[in-house]
Amino acid sequence: MRNLRLLSFNLKGLRDSASFFSWIRSQQVDIVALQYADLVSLDELVFYTGFSQIRVGQRSGLALLASVPIFQQVQEFDLGAGASCQVADVRFSIYRFLLVNLRLCGGFWFRPQQLHRLFGPDIFQRSHLALPCILVGDFFDGIWLSMFNPFQQNLKRVAPFWCRATYPACFPLIARDRIYKMNGILVNQVEILYCIRERFLCSHLPLFLNFTLSQDFISLPVGLKLFDKFKSVPGNTFMNLRSVDNFYVGS
Repeated sequence: MRNLRLLSFNLKGLRDSASFFSWIRSQQVDIVALQYADLVSLDELVFYTGFSQIRVGQRSGLALLASVPIFQQVQEFDLGAGASCQVADVRFSIYRFLLVNLRLCGGFWFRPQQLHRLFGPDIFQRSHLALPCILVGDFFDGIWLSMFNPFQQNLKRVAPFWCRATYPACFPLIARDRIYKMNGILVNQVEILYCIRERFLCSHLPLFLNFTLSQDFISLPVGLKLFDKFKSVPGNTFMNLRSVDNFYVGS
Protein backbone atom coordinates (compact mmCIF):
# COMPACT_ATOMS: atom_id res chain seq x y z
CA MET A 1 0.00 0.00 0.00
CA ARG A 2 1.29 3.47 -0.82
CA ASN A 3 1.69 6.13 1.83
CA LEU A 4 -1.28 8.30 2.74
CA ARG A 5 -0.78 11.98 3.58
CA LEU A 6 -3.10 13.59 6.09
CA LEU A 7 -3.43 17.22 7.13
CA SER A 8 -5.24 18.42 10.25
CA PHE A 9 -5.92 22.15 10.53
CA ASN A 10 -7.84 24.24 13.05
CA LEU A 11 -9.12 27.27 11.16
CA LYS A 12 -10.09 29.34 14.17
CA GLY A 13 -8.69 32.82 13.70
CA LEU A 14 -8.34 32.43 9.94
CA ARG A 15 -7.12 35.72 8.44
CA ASP A 16 -7.52 35.23 4.68
CA SER A 17 -9.51 32.42 3.06
CA ALA A 18 -7.98 33.05 -0.39
CA SER A 19 -4.49 32.52 1.00
CA PHE A 20 -5.71 29.39 2.74
CA PHE A 21 -7.11 27.96 -0.52
CA SER A 22 -3.81 28.62 -2.29
CA TRP A 23 -1.79 27.14 0.55
CA ILE A 24 -3.79 23.92 0.93
CA ARG A 25 -3.67 23.30 -2.81
CA SER A 26 0.14 23.43 -2.67
CA GLN A 27 0.27 20.73 0.04
CA GLN A 28 -0.90 17.88 -2.25
CA VAL A 29 -2.32 15.70 0.52
CA ASP A 30 -4.78 12.81 0.35
CA ILE A 31 -6.98 13.62 3.36
CA VAL A 32 -7.73 16.92 5.11
CA ALA A 33 -9.43 17.16 8.50
CA LEU A 34 -10.66 20.66 9.35
CA GLN A 35 -11.92 22.12 12.60
CA TYR A 36 -13.95 25.36 12.51
CA ALA A 37 -14.49 24.73 8.81
CA ASP A 38 -17.59 26.91 8.89
CA LEU A 39 -15.26 29.93 8.68
CA VAL A 40 -14.61 29.26 4.98
CA SER A 41 -16.71 28.44 1.93
CA LEU A 42 -16.16 24.73 1.44
CA ASP A 43 -17.68 24.85 -2.04
CA GLU A 44 -14.98 27.33 -3.06
CA LEU A 45 -12.34 25.23 -1.32
CA VAL A 46 -13.32 22.16 -3.33
CA PHE A 47 -13.44 24.20 -6.53
CA TYR A 48 -9.95 25.67 -6.10
CA THR A 49 -8.23 22.58 -4.70
CA GLY A 50 -9.91 19.80 -6.66
CA PHE A 51 -10.87 17.49 -3.78
CA SER A 52 -13.22 14.81 -5.04
CA GLN A 53 -14.99 13.99 -1.78
CA ILE A 54 -16.13 16.19 1.09
CA ARG A 55 -18.08 15.46 4.27
CA VAL A 56 -19.28 18.39 6.36
CA GLY A 57 -20.77 18.27 9.84
CA GLN A 58 -24.22 19.83 9.99
CA ARG A 59 -23.64 21.77 13.21
CA SER A 60 -20.14 20.92 14.42
CA GLY A 61 -17.97 23.04 12.13
CA LEU A 62 -15.99 19.90 11.26
CA ALA A 63 -15.16 18.83 7.70
CA LEU A 64 -13.31 15.99 6.00
CA LEU A 65 -11.97 16.20 2.45
CA ALA A 66 -10.20 13.63 0.32
CA SER A 67 -8.50 13.62 -3.06
CA VAL A 68 -10.01 10.19 -3.81
CA PRO A 69 -13.43 8.77 -2.80
CA ILE A 70 -12.46 6.72 0.26
CA PHE A 71 -15.04 7.79 2.89
CA GLN A 72 -17.63 5.00 3.05
CA GLN A 73 -19.57 6.35 5.99
CA VAL A 74 -19.18 9.50 8.11
CA GLN A 75 -21.15 10.05 11.30
CA GLU A 76 -21.34 13.11 13.53
CA PHE A 77 -21.62 12.94 17.32
CA ASP A 78 -22.40 15.63 19.86
CA LEU A 79 -20.09 15.35 22.88
CA GLY A 80 -21.78 18.10 24.88
CA ALA A 81 -20.95 21.72 25.75
CA GLY A 82 -20.22 22.54 22.09
CA ALA A 83 -17.75 19.68 21.56
CA SER A 84 -18.28 17.25 18.70
CA CYS A 85 -16.58 14.69 16.49
CA GLN A 86 -16.83 13.07 13.08
CA VAL A 87 -16.12 9.36 12.72
CA ALA A 88 -15.24 8.33 9.17
CA ASP A 89 -15.04 4.77 7.91
CA VAL A 90 -12.12 5.01 5.46
CA ARG A 91 -11.49 2.21 2.98
CA PHE A 92 -8.54 2.25 0.67
CA SER A 93 -8.16 -0.85 -1.50
CA ILE A 94 -8.40 -3.85 0.89
CA TYR A 95 -7.55 -1.71 3.90
CA ARG A 96 -9.92 -0.11 6.38
CA PHE A 97 -9.35 2.30 9.23
CA LEU A 98 -11.26 4.85 11.27
CA LEU A 99 -10.56 8.56 11.12
CA VAL A 100 -11.92 10.62 14.01
CA ASN A 101 -12.01 14.40 13.60
CA LEU A 102 -12.49 15.95 17.04
CA ARG A 103 -13.15 19.38 18.48
CA LEU A 104 -13.18 19.76 22.25
CA CYS A 105 -14.33 23.10 23.59
CA GLY A 106 -16.10 24.67 26.53
CA GLY A 107 -14.85 24.84 30.10
CA PHE A 108 -12.34 22.23 31.22
CA TRP A 109 -14.89 20.92 33.77
CA PHE A 110 -16.87 19.53 30.80
CA ARG A 111 -13.91 17.44 29.64
CA PRO A 112 -14.68 14.24 31.63
CA GLN A 113 -18.22 14.17 30.23
CA GLN A 114 -16.96 14.72 26.68
CA LEU A 115 -14.28 12.03 26.91
CA HIS A 116 -16.70 9.51 28.41
CA ARG A 117 -19.04 10.09 25.45
CA LEU A 118 -16.13 9.71 23.03
CA PHE A 119 -15.20 6.32 24.50
CA GLY A 120 -18.79 5.33 25.18
CA PRO A 121 -21.00 2.74 23.45
CA ASP A 122 -22.07 5.09 20.63
CA ILE A 123 -18.60 5.83 19.22
CA PHE A 124 -15.43 3.94 20.04
CA GLN A 125 -17.00 0.90 21.67
CA ARG A 126 -19.39 0.43 18.77
CA SER A 127 -16.61 0.89 16.23
CA HIS A 128 -14.46 -1.82 17.85
CA LEU A 129 -11.14 -0.70 19.27
CA ALA A 130 -9.31 -3.49 17.39
CA LEU A 131 -9.51 -1.49 14.16
CA PRO A 132 -6.70 0.88 13.16
CA CYS A 133 -7.66 4.42 14.07
CA ILE A 134 -6.34 7.97 13.71
CA LEU A 135 -7.71 10.66 16.01
CA VAL A 136 -7.00 14.28 15.08
CA GLY A 137 -8.25 17.67 16.16
CA ASP A 138 -8.29 20.46 18.69
CA PHE A 139 -8.04 19.06 22.22
CA PHE A 140 -8.21 22.44 23.97
CA ASP A 141 -6.24 21.21 27.01
CA GLY A 142 -4.35 18.08 27.95
CA ILE A 143 -5.01 17.94 31.68
CA TRP A 144 -7.95 15.57 31.52
CA LEU A 145 -6.39 13.51 28.73
CA SER A 146 -3.52 12.49 31.02
CA MET A 147 -6.00 11.51 33.75
CA PHE A 148 -8.44 9.59 31.56
CA ASN A 149 -7.33 5.94 31.57
CA PRO A 150 -9.25 4.65 28.49
CA PHE A 151 -7.63 7.37 26.42
CA GLN A 152 -4.09 6.65 27.63
CA GLN A 153 -4.48 2.87 27.38
CA ASN A 154 -5.79 2.78 23.81
CA LEU A 155 -4.24 5.74 22.00
CA LYS A 156 -0.66 6.79 21.43
CA ARG A 157 0.24 10.36 20.64
CA VAL A 158 2.03 11.04 17.35
CA ALA A 159 4.15 14.17 17.54
CA PRO A 160 7.53 15.57 16.46
CA PHE A 161 10.38 14.81 18.84
CA TRP A 162 11.15 18.45 19.66
CA CYS A 163 8.65 21.29 19.56
CA ARG A 164 5.01 20.15 19.82
CA ALA A 165 3.21 23.45 20.37
CA THR A 166 0.66 24.65 17.80
CA TYR A 167 -0.97 27.67 19.47
CA PRO A 168 -0.74 30.62 19.07
CA ALA A 169 0.69 30.30 15.57
CA CYS A 170 2.83 33.45 15.74
CA PHE A 171 4.68 32.18 18.82
CA PRO A 172 3.44 28.66 19.69
CA LEU A 173 3.43 27.78 23.39
CA ILE A 174 0.55 25.29 23.81
CA ALA A 175 0.08 21.89 22.13
CA ARG A 176 -3.66 22.25 21.52
CA ASP A 177 -3.79 20.47 18.15
CA ARG A 178 -2.79 16.82 18.23
CA ILE A 179 -2.75 13.49 16.43
CA TYR A 180 -3.23 10.11 18.12
CA LYS A 181 -3.08 6.63 16.61
CA MET A 182 -4.19 3.14 17.54
CA ASN A 183 -3.34 -0.26 16.04
CA GLY A 184 -1.83 -0.91 12.65
CA ILE A 185 -0.92 2.73 11.83
CA LEU A 186 2.71 2.96 10.72
CA VAL A 187 3.97 6.52 10.96
CA ASN A 188 6.51 7.57 8.34
CA GLN A 189 6.60 11.29 9.07
CA VAL A 190 4.86 13.76 11.35
CA GLU A 191 5.35 17.53 11.28
CA ILE A 192 3.98 20.76 12.64
CA LEU A 193 4.07 23.14 9.69
CA TYR A 194 5.46 26.39 11.06
CA CYS A 195 6.97 28.36 8.18
CA ILE A 196 6.14 32.05 7.80
CA ARG A 197 3.21 31.31 5.50
CA GLU A 198 1.55 28.96 8.00
CA ARG A 199 2.13 31.34 10.91
CA PHE A 200 0.09 34.07 9.20
CA LEU A 201 -2.82 31.89 7.99
CA CYS A 202 -4.65 31.67 11.33
CA SER A 203 -4.09 31.33 15.06
CA HIS A 204 -3.30 27.58 14.95
CA LEU A 205 -0.53 25.69 13.15
CA PRO A 206 -1.45 22.73 10.90
CA LEU A 207 -0.31 19.15 11.52
CA PHE A 208 0.95 16.85 8.75
CA LEU A 209 1.05 13.04 8.96
CA ASN A 210 2.49 10.60 6.42
CA PHE A 211 1.47 7.01 7.26
CA THR A 212 0.76 3.54 5.96
CA LEU A 213 -1.45 0.73 7.24
CA SER A 214 0.06 -2.47 8.53
CA GLN A 215 -0.80 -5.60 6.55
CA ASP A 216 -1.54 -7.28 9.87
CA PHE A 217 -4.76 -5.27 10.07
CA ILE A 218 -6.73 -6.09 6.94
CA SER A 219 -10.39 -5.92 7.99
CA LEU A 220 -13.01 -8.38 6.79
CA PRO A 221 -16.73 -8.40 7.62
CA VAL A 222 -17.97 -11.17 9.92
CA GLY A 223 -21.65 -10.63 9.10
CA LEU A 224 -23.98 -8.71 6.84
CA LYS A 225 -26.64 -7.74 9.41
CA LEU A 226 -24.75 -4.86 11.03
CA PHE A 227 -22.61 -2.46 9.02
CA ASP A 228 -19.95 -1.97 11.67
CA LYS A 229 -19.35 -5.59 12.74
CA PHE A 230 -15.82 -6.09 11.51
CA LYS A 231 -12.78 -7.77 12.94
CA SER A 232 -9.09 -7.42 12.20
CA VAL A 233 -7.28 -10.46 10.84
CA PRO A 234 -3.64 -11.11 9.90
CA GLY A 235 -2.74 -9.96 6.42
CA ASN A 236 -1.75 -13.44 5.21
CA THR A 237 -5.23 -14.73 6.09
CA PHE A 238 -6.73 -12.55 3.36
CA MET A 239 -5.05 -14.57 0.61
CA ASN A 240 -6.71 -17.74 1.91
CA LEU A 241 -10.24 -16.30 1.92
CA ARG A 242 -10.76 -15.43 -1.74
CA SER A 243 -13.36 -18.18 -2.06
CA VAL A 244 -15.60 -16.53 0.53
CA ASP A 245 -18.59 -14.86 -1.12
CA ASN A 246 -19.37 -12.06 1.33
CA PHE A 247 -16.13 -10.30 2.13
CA TYR A 248 -15.08 -6.79 1.32
CA VAL A 249 -12.18 -6.28 -1.08
CA GLY A 250 -12.22 -2.52 -1.50
CA SER A 251 -14.21 0.26 -3.07
